[in-house]
Amino acid sequence: MATIKELLVGGGGGGGTGGGGGSLPLYNASRVVTAGAYSVVVGLGGTAGNSGANGGVGGNTTFNGDTATGAGGGGAVATNGSSGSNGGGAGSSNTGSTVGGNPTGLGYKGGDTFFGAPFYPGASGGSASGVGNSNIDGTTPVNGVAGIANPIDASLGNICGSGGGGIFNAAISGGTATDGGGAGNGTIGPGADGTPNKGGGGGGGSTSTNGGLGGSGFAQFAYKTDGSNGVSASSTGGTITTVGLYTVHTFNSDGTFTIVTASSSSITGVQSITGIQSITF
Repeated sequence: MATIKELLVGGGGGGGTGGGGGSLPLYNASRVVTAGAYSVVVGLGGTAGNSGANGGVGGNTTFNGDTATGAGGGGAVATNGSSGSNGGGAGSSNTGSTVGGNPTGLGYKGGDTFFGAPFYPGASGGSASGVGNSNIDGTTPVNGVAGIANPIDASLGNICGSGGGGIFNAAISGGTATDGGGAGNGTIGPGADGTPNKGGGGGGGSTSTNGGLGGSGFAQFAYKTDGSNGVSASSTGGTITTVGLYTVHTFNSDGTFTIVTASSSSITGVQSITGIQSITF
């Protein structure tokens, strides 16, 4: 039986006035595979929103029937955050409280907004590690939530942080962000984009500036280089690196992962794959 480690990360949500959600990864430490050529689709980050429109929901990343759903976008003014694998942060509140986006599965909700004047800070999105932050008053920017370590290659840094909330103030910036999330901003400029291929959320903007784009997702597959997992190092696709005892294939855009089994010198037809497990964070 041939197995690989599989990591799929969808696109992060775009920022509105609330920060976009970071994607919820799909990770399987022992994904059963057979020889064949498999399409890999990498989700794009969500579009940038503004005071009148929520940030876009991130695109899905897929591999042979497995899907990592993109995260929800941050809310516009007086608008709830959008749903996704992790929800987007609630938009700035000028009429009452607004609510963070709900997760579509086992992810985390975006933060809420309870306070408005004088600077109407937006909430942050949910991330791979937890629920989005809500605003605590009408003056303090709301920071994004940290992501998680990459379970296949920790040297690439943490992934799937959420975007910080925007704020309606020219003198200060919005909420900070990390692990692929974009920082929020005030009226001095747009929210920062999520980092490409980290699955982080875009930062929130203000009444006069846009939010940031969500960061695109990625896919990674790993197997022992010596073939003891049943997969040959002559397999192709993506950017190929070595991490300790493992060969790693990283897809930062769409492509084809061609799996060659260690016990076969040629690729055979694809058959139905069973025994899939999904480990979420």
